[in-house]
Amino acid sequence: MSFRALFAAAEAWAASLAERGVSKGDRVAFYLGNRPEFVIAYLAVIRLGAIMVPINLRYRRREISHILNDAGPKFLIIEESQRPILNELAAEEWGPVAGVLSVDDPGTWRPQGRPEEVLAGLPPVQGEDLALIMYTSGTTGRSKGAMISHNNVLATVTGLLAAWAWEQEDVILLPLPLFHTHGLVVGLHCALAAGATTRLRRAFDLEETIRVLSSGGATLFFAVPTIYVRLVAALEKMNPKPDFSGMRLFCSGSAPLAAETHNAFEALTGQRILERYGMTETGMNFSNPYAGPRIAGTVGTPLPGVFARIVDDQGKDVPPGQEGELLVRGSNVF
Repeated sequence: MSFRALFAAAEAWAASLAERGVSKGDRVAFYLGNRPEFVIAYLAVIRLGAIMVPINLRYRRREISHILNDAGPKFLIIEESQRPILNELAAEEWGPVAGVLSVDDPGTWRPQGRPEEVLAGLPPVQGEDLALIMYTSGTTGRSKGAMISHNNVLATVTGLLAAWAWEQEDVILLPLPLFHTHGLVVGLHCALAAGATTRLRRAFDLEETIRVLSSGGATLFFAVPTIYVRLVAALEKMNPKPDFSGMRLFCSGSAPLAAETHNAFEALTGQRILERYGMTETGMNFSNPYAGPRIAGTVGTPLPGVFARIVDDQGKDVPPGQEGELLVRGSNVF
């Protein structure tokens, strides 16, 4: 899909949502896997100044009901394969949701009026307006919604475009879920902002990934440590080894990458993984250098525009090498 076609589709879907009463400040929940329609619907929602609320596809009745009642979305956008899970929700568990819209029903997304006329005169979307409410993993109780503004997203994207030298010619192979900030902001948003190509995948496929990465089908690959563990295990058994020399950058995040995996991947491929650190609430904070030594077991230094301190329980900076609490400040922080 070209950028022109993506823009036209997003405008049409935005007009359809506007005709259904979606306006600036409304929340629209997504229960979708990776597919082009996710991207189109997301761009349509933020085009209106509405707020996208992604729901983890691993969530079931209890977690889904919590988010629907907590975030209060006007609509829930789904794919038909997820409908049986949603059918388990009782009427009182849906919160204020006024309707369920399926991306598998083309008729839902055909506006009655011309998109340019329907969307004319919309209130402007400001940087401080919310773009996303992303729910955290809930390690200390029920998951909590991080309220992410357009400025927050822009701060992470601009920092990464500079730090990782994104180019229009880049092609990212992206199996990471778009309901997570790693896939949505670090992967998709950066690619869109750079004018790069995204090869979106529903999920990680080991054999296809090796084939694409070794055939010139991508220049960037972002993944979580468990994926790199699987890649290392597979590559160790292959002879001859696939050629990843056409790859510009491998990144790892969302969890610590073991130094053993980091070093084994380099020994097998000649490529040294760039590890970085971020959070749902802050976007990306730290990164190993794109041009420079990437140290296994570390996450590097603050990204452009990010300021950080490590302090003790009195709020005083700790000496180098001593553990403490991490404080982060910047336009990326919600």
